[in-house]
Amino acid sequence: MEPVSKVTGRMAPLDRADVDTDQIIPKQFLKRIERTGYGPFLFYDWRANGDFVLDKPEHKGASVMVTGENFGCGSSREHAPWAIKDAGFDAIISPTFADIFRANAYKTGILAVTLPDRQVRHLIDLATEDPSIEITVDLEAKEVRGDGFAYSFEIDSFARDMLLNGLDEITLRLQPALTGVLLGPSGAGKSTLINRIVGEDVMRTRMIHSSGEGRHMTSHRQLVLLPGGGMIIDTPGLREAQLWEGEDGLANLFEDIEELALTCRFTNCAHNTEPGCAIKAAIADGTLEVVRFNSYRKLQRELRAIAAKSDARIRIEERKKWKQIAMAGKAKARP
Repeated sequence: MEPVSKVTGRMAPLDRADVDTDQIIPKQFLKRIERTGYGPFLFYDWRANGDFVLDKPEHKGASVMVTGENFGCGSSREHAPWAIKDAGFDAIISPTFADIFRANAYKTGILAVTLPDRQVRHLIDLATEDPSIEITVDLEAKEVRGDGFAYSFEIDSFARDMLLNGLDEITLRLQPALTGVLLGPSGAGKSTLINRIVGEDVMRTRMIHSSGEGRHMTSHRQLVLLPGGGMIIDTPGLREAQLWEGEDGLANLFEDIEELALTCRFTNCAHNTEPGCAIKAAIADGTLEVVRFNSYRKLQRELRAIAAKSDARIRIEERKKWKQIAMAGKAKARP
């Protein structure tokens, strides 16, 4: 995504409220997987009726859309901002936006700016009376200004930083000194995604099968340097990543929990219903977050499952445990 700091251009007035995403881009045009090529289908049904405001010659080439409240309501389709961007609009001004549409607009590089009803009405009237008038939507100054007026607006600071720096959610996580790895079965589109992130075809891909499924292509692991300085690894059908260092690694990562467990009343405390459990006490008084403890328990289970694959003793213990659980369940179910 290219950085966006300001948009200067003419306005296109769409004086309608509650414009939903199906009106923006009808569902019959959603079969493409690319982000481009949707512009001609923007507001397709309205344009088919004729005399649509955005088709008027005086509004051709406008880069700022000014519209009514609750713009982008309805389904959460990302194709709506794609179509708007592809049609040449770099900014949209409205009293309110649907939350999901606004988030998708930011991801597409569109400035979705909210202003009070009175100010939006002023802009719509200006564009209707004199379509040649230009305004500037300044993201750095957080201001919409034109000849004789300047309107301030607020925007989420995280979204503002992403737009100003040209970052999407993926590249934001792959900054210099950070490396990501794509996991997924063969034909899932990992190489295609890397090409999209890099901005050029650095990985070979194949056409999608007639069934709609992807085709296997990558047969090696490759580290790709990204334009922003981060790196990403493409893998040949790697489905999952597993823990490696075992119990020692878990103890180092959750040293606080391991130390608390040593102070429980019972050495074999399972931290469930046992009295004198230091873990339960720490969660109750807020010194230990329950989310952190749940992560610890989850990793414990994963490590035991990995160990059971190579240790017959652990497999026998697991079968015995689940057999006892099943028998206890049957006993409770008896009348």
